Amino acid sequence: MTHHTYCHARVDLPRILRNIDTLGLTRYCEVRRQWDLRPRIIEEQESIRIYTEGDTDCSEVCFCERHQQVKCEVLECVENRPCETGFAVYNHNAPAYQAYRGECICYSGDFICMRPRAEEYQLPTGLFLLVGFSRTEEALLRAVTRGGVVDAVIPLQTIVSTVSSNMGEECRLDLYQHTTDNLVLQVRHFQISSGVSNHNYTLYMFQEERNRCEKPLRLVAEMINKRDPRIHHDVRLSLFVLAEVIDTVPNPQHYSYSQPSPLASGVWACWWAWPMALLVLGLESPPDSIFGSLPVFFGSVGVAFGKTRERHILLWETKEESVQCSQKCDVRNAFSLA
Repeated sequence: MTHHTYCHARVDLPRILRNIDTLGLTRYCEVRRQWDLRPRIIEEQESIRIYTEGDTDCSEVCFCERHQQVKCEVLECVENRPCETGFAVYNHNAPAYQAYRGECICYSGDFICMRPRAEEYQLPTGLFLLVGFSRTEEALLRAVTRGGVVDAVIPLQTIVSTVSSNMGEECRLDLYQHTTDNLVLQVRHFQISSGVSNHNYTLYMFQEERNRCEKPLRLVAEMINKRDPRIHHDVRLSLFVLAEVIDTVPNPQHYSYSQPSPLASGVWACWWAWPMALLVLGLESPPDSIFGSLPVFFGSVGVAFGKTRERHILLWETKEESVQCSQKCDVRNAFSLA
């Protein structure tokens, strides 16, 4: 059952009525538990999630209502249940393994992972934030917030906008897919995506979007994974447990001018050598002897080129045979292993 407790904020009216530069608030509530070193500040009409000292499975949600009055609702504690598979048993809140799903933890009998199950999603080109959430806590908080995990995308968007703005960028999130235990969010840049549909995106636009938004997105993912207070104590964002950034944008191709092959180098060197030889002969020999020797020279060029080509073909055939042999060996090995 959900228990309701009401407590009045410790209010200092003169402090409320003047602007608070550090918070940017004019009306707020203070909530302080016996284990808190300092009071918690809640903006009017906002809420906060407070965990019992030393036990993150038990918590309460406190609202700052009008006239600086605080109302707190104690949530049921998350049940400490293990996760069982055919190979292992994982304790509650312990790291766990699920194939192809990235980092995972066991949470009250359910696996929470960075990625959805392999059969549940397929990512197109783009930059994505994959978030794993707790269905158990979603059910607990639904009675208080009247919303689910999809509603948490709005405050998460606020976090992404704030972090990216501090870096001089304007990044936002689009809900791409909602699976059983995950949200798949595609990242967009306002300047790049404004007025452009998905099928009109170019590779350059995807790459530019990644270059601008990847760093702030990874910072937000780190905030979720490390249970940053801005995530952990936000009533809706506290549903998010694990996050991962996945980039499916192809990298730009870098073209380099490579050196010519030995075969080409040898042919061109050969062709350049014969004119030089003719020039030398022209200086030292009479014309009749020069023109008489041309068939011999060019015949030698043909023989040299023909031998070089034969060696090249022989090497190529040797490579072909070795590849075919390798493929046949692999097939034989596969049948022998089977």
